[in-house]
Amino acid sequence: MTAAEQSYVRHADFERDGDAYVATATQFDATVTVDEDAHHVRVTVPMLDAVVVGETVAPVVEEGWYETFELRLEDVSGVLRTDDVSEPTVTRDGDAAVVEATFEADGRAAAEEAMALVNYVEGTWFEGVIPGYEYVEEIQAMRERAHQNAGDPTSP
Repeated sequence: MTAAEQSYVRHADFERDGDAYVATATQFDATVTVDEDAHHVRVTVPMLDAVVVGETVAPVVEEGWYETFELRLEDVSGVLRTDDVSEPTVTRDGDAAVVEATFEADGRAAAEEAMALVNYVEGTWFEGVIPGYEYVEEIQAMRERAHQNAGDPTSP
């Protein structure tokens, strides 16, 4: 087992699933595959309309939301310690957006780097939630926790 693989096996927020490592501490589907020193991260997040309840998000709003999400992800390299990270690609897949990026990192730090990237994608998605819509229960609960934590000086 390589140092990179050991990094994921030992990390509390990843579980092995065949050739991939699944991030377990995120609201969305996120996996990492490793070959040599390259770590391929894939995060699938819902499109805005997929999490809005009781109405359809106008196509122009959804398109603007998607473009903004894509632009914000261009800064992903700033959250990693390694300088060797690809510009993320964002593609639509039905009612989801799929974010993919590859980075190279020392084996021991690989899982931490991957989790930072996954968290950045999740946080960037969450920042794009538009007020004024009613959201599915899971997203609404996330919004309420964020609101409570914003007023709590002891929260991380």
